[in-house]
Amino acid sequence: MKRQRLAWVFVLLCLLAVHFVGCQAPGPQQNSNTNWLKACDSVGDCGDLVCVCGTCTRSCDSDDDCSEGGANSCVAAEETAASIVCDGAPPTVGICLPRCGEQDCPEGTSCIAGVCRATPETTESLYVDPTEERQTLIGFGASLAYDDEFIVSHPEKEALFDAMFAESGIDIIRCGNRQPEGGQASVDVLAEIVEAATARLGRPPLLFMTAGSPPATLKANGDRYCSNGDSDCTLIRNVDGAFDYAAYAEYWRSSLELYAASGIEPDFVSIQNNANWIPEGDGPAEACKFLPFEGTELIEADRSEE
Repeated sequence: MKRQRLAWVFVLLCLLAVHFVGCQAPGPQQNSNTNWLKACDSVGDCGDLVCVCGTCTRSCDSDDDCSEGGANSCVAAEETAASIVCDGAPPTVGICLPRCGEQDCPEGTSCIAGVCRATPETTESLYVDPTEERQTLIGFGASLAYDDEFIVSHPEKEALFDAMFAESGIDIIRCGNRQPEGGQASVDVLAEIVEAATARLGRPPLLFMTAGSPPATLKANGDRYCSNGDSDCTLIRNVDGAFDYAAYAEYWRSSLELYAASGIEPDFVSIQNNANWIPEGDGPAEACKFLPFEGTELIEADRSEE
């Protein structure tokens, strides 16, 4: 009888207090309503819900499974939105999430790819001091070294020029030194591209000229192209047995004079693209191996990290 009286007293106290502070049995309790759409790291953060892609929710097969907590849509695993809210790793099941766009997302969530997911807690902070400069970006560019002739011969070349320079704002052009094989024709092609860029940018573009290979006459294998790890994919040697850098320098001087005669004066020059590379397969490619130091052996530089 005493236990029954105590139970009735407890019920009576609950009825009297419900309008003020609520009444519940002692001890920690979690229910799904309080955890819906909260940020989570593991299932232990979600009570009787599941933690999917950082959000407390439920798995689902249809919208009928998502009537609780305001997450009234079943986002199928194959939907693009599911992949995006899961940071590129799509879930294996559908997940209950509200859709956003015409309606706002609930507090504590963000609209991502048309659905609301829990806003993750900030764990890192980024501070940028604009007074401390590390590197200066001088422009935005693209390589036209092997496609210049295709561009100027295209029937819609003016539209291509518009897309590249007027719309994309490309103001650095990487071009190839195609001499002597290219002759004046390759110079004229590059001149047309530079003229088109200047007209659309309102200023001349920056030019970065590179070489895929020295000309065949300055190669030990007698060819601009190399393949199969050709050990003769190097400069020729002079009478003293040293690589003939003087001849290569003269080649570059004469090439730059030819381009300059048509108003093309590169701002930057690289005498060899991929200087420490020779094609290993059967497919030939322009190449020439330049060692870190003049000699006959490759010297590995110390790449240890401090």
